[in-house]
Amino acid sequence: MLKKSCFMLLLCILGQLHAQQKPMFGATVRLKNDDPAVGITIKNSNGETLAVTNNNGDFIIPVTNLIFGYQGNRKIFGYRLPKDWSAQLEWVIYEGTGLDILPQIEISGREEYNPFLDEIRPRDLRMNPTTGGIEAIIKTLGANSNSELSSQYSVRGGNYDENLVYVNDIEIYRPQLISSGQQEGLSFINPDLVKTLKFSAGGFDAQYGDKMSSVLDVEYIQPTSFSVSATAGLLLNSFSVEGKTRKTSAVLGVRHFSNSLLTGSLDLQGAYRMNFADVQTLISRKLWRRWKVEFLGNLALNRYKLTPESRRTEFGTVSQAYQLDVGMAGAEQMNYDYAMGALTFKFNPEAGKEFKWILGATGTSEQELFDVEGAYQLSLLDRDMGSKTYGKSLKTLGFGYFLDHGRNRLQSRILNFSHIGTFTRPKKSNILKYGIRLNHERIGDRYKEWRYNDSAMYNIPPFGFATDSIILDDQVSSRNKLESFRLQGFLQNKFSLDKQNNMWLNLGLRGHWWQANNEFFATPRVQFSWEPNKKYNALVPDSLKKKEKIIKLAAGGYFQQGFFRELRDFSGVLNRQLKAQRAWHLVAGTDRFLNMWSRKFKFTTEAYYKYLDRLVPYLYDNIRVRYYAQNSSEGYAWGVDNRINGEFIKGLESWFTLSVLQTRERINYLNNSGELVQSGWLRRPTDRRVNFAAMLQDQLPGNPNFRLNLNMIIGTGMPYFLNGQGRYAERPNTIPPYRRLDIGFSKVLLNRNDKDRPKTGMFKKLQESWISVEIFNILGINNVISYNWVKDIENNVYGVPEYLTGRRLNMRLRAEF
Repeated sequence: MLKKSCFMLLLCILGQLHAQQKPMFGATVRLKNDDPAVGITIKNSNGETLAVTNNNGDFIIPVTNLIFGYQGNRKIFGYRLPKDWSAQLEWVIYEGTGLDILPQIEISGREEYNPFLDEIRPRDLRMNPTTGGIEAIIKTLGANSNSELSSQYSVRGGNYDENLVYVNDIEIYRPQLISSGQQEGLSFINPDLVKTLKFSAGGFDAQYGDKMSSVLDVEYIQPTSFSVSATAGLLLNSFSVEGKTRKTSAVLGVRHFSNSLLTGSLDLQGAYRMNFADVQTLISRKLWRRWKVEFLGNLALNRYKLTPESRRTEFGTVSQAYQLDVGMAGAEQMNYDYAMGALTFKFNPEAGKEFKWILGATGTSEQELFDVEGAYQLSLLDRDMGSKTYGKSLKTLGFGYFLDHGRNRLQSRILNFSHIGTFTRPKKSNILKYGIRLNHERIGDRYKEWRYNDSAMYNIPPFGFATDSIILDDQVSSRNKLESFRLQGFLQNKFSLDKQNNMWLNLGLRGHWWQANNEFFATPRVQFSWEPNKKYNALVPDSLKKKEKIIKLAAGGYFQQGFFRELRDFSGVLNRQLKAQRAWHLVAGTDRFLNMWSRKFKFTTEAYYKYLDRLVPYLYDNIRVRYYAQNSSEGYAWGVDNRINGEFIKGLESWFTLSVLQTRERINYLNNSGELVQSGWLRRPTDRRVNFAAMLQDQLPGNPNFRLNLNMIIGTGMPYFLNGQGRYAERPNTIPPYRRLDIGFSKVLLNRNDKDRPKTGMFKKLQESWISVEIFNILGINNVISYNWVKDIENNVYGVPEYLTGRRLNMRLRAEF
């Protein structure tokens, strides 16, 4: 108290001494738990350092309108001096203050210990206009997808099954049967609960698992006070509550999502009934002085039912256009239920040492039931601008009938035990980490589908024989059970080679054994980073400093054992001897920090090469991945990712990403003569050559309560294959380029710093509120995700595109108490 009084007295004296000069402002910075925030750098809006907080969290600076507090490279508060500011009053700024003037989404300026992980600090992800949740942000950082209806994404030539997702060190599993994005339901990650995201597109270290492409590491919040928030919208409704006592903290999130408005813009018309809902909780309790226990739980119920009525699709070129009209009957019923729970025990015996024990269980129940029939007519349209019948049918090319039947069921249960240990030396000059994980996996599968297709009421055999028989175009019927143990482990050591130049080396080794194929492998991984100008810049004035940059290199093996889907071929048979797919990564890049418009920007470039062997070829059916279940391919992927991020609009971070990619493979297969042959170098299904993405944030000058968020993705065409044999074609069909622009406008109705907030009535406890209007696919572009194949009377096959969503409007209202 004496120190505080002395500090305030000093403020008063300074106020008198500088009566004729620029006045001084002083305040105390405190953490959320009310402890003083020591060593916080205070900067103005131009990025100039004004002061650093002392051991009591105090600072004194010349009066300026807007200041920011930095802990390292992380902004922890933003603060506007109030109009009634006075040096005689005691001003306290808390961590998290001024979220309305901080970037809603921020990419960390640098990650000192792991340069191959982009750390994203979501200030307010909820205000970002998207139908894809957290994964939509990932798609603007270098990942890509051909569907806004799905939370799945592809990274550097990999497919959806090659991505790792962790929440609080717990690996998250995804549905195995899902075949269409509109049926997928909610992403596991609840944006209301997210504290930080870490994403790596390749070259990640040994602590992460054995997948060939990427890792998304999510940390959920640890509440420090009681609060309640709710969002009401036309698509998503959510509710979350968090609180803390002396030893216990808990957060609970509930979501309900319906994409009926989005699917209403599809060519397929019918009665959609969707009920996607989940509940998640994270409960933490301090047991003893150095022991803590956490429980992460999730229950998700995703229901999708469609009663189709009709479909009309126009496709083709300007000069040769077609129209498909289909009258339909039947129904589709899709159920995807997911439940998981994990207990984590943490022990911190002393500073720099942490041990975790995790006991987890995950269970899924998936059903796909459908009987859909339809009678179709394929017409050639008149495209003569001067014709009286412009846009109408010139002639009928074919008509026919189809019937799709499916009864697919899959149930899985995964039990796991993990142990992770971390040893950190003083000043973090050396970090040793190890871990071991044991899984018991049990999967039961019933796979039954068939399709009948005729033309002109006559079933045409595909190979010209058996003309008096009914031939099904596609028939699968199988039952499978797979039960196995899986053992994984890792050991890695990060240590400093040169502290003054921030030079780090990370050496790691992973091991993996799977009972199903009795294969064991061990893979090395290494990462290196170096900041060559750091020592020099610390010794010279600002005018002589060189540009800040970080050089980084990574290499290692990323071998992916099968789970279930990779083992099942087109006929439903499991190949239990399938070996792990193998990828060797080589990544080199730089992070350069630039000053433009008196603000700092980060420009990141990463070049990579991946050698791939023992691959399992596959093709896409909508978003379902269908595997050949044979290690019959080898390939490669190379490319360059470029991204620039920073405050293009002062106080709000945005970024732009440009990626170039090529991925090819050659496949060993049996030709029509039964001979084993090898194809030439073929495009892989994820071979998108160029992808551009942007995430832009803006606000009205002088009135930050009016905001704009914009997401844009443009990607070149990708190959698409008619069937299993078509996968060997050197010139496959191509899906047209993907182009999408989503925009959102929001108005902050009330923020935490408002002086005129309600003092009485039902809104007196309201802390923050905003309303938003979002326009999805504002340009109304018909993006294609896949093709349906129909025949004319001469047995010619036409690819009829499956279009994604058109332009749609959404509204949301959010309140926090």
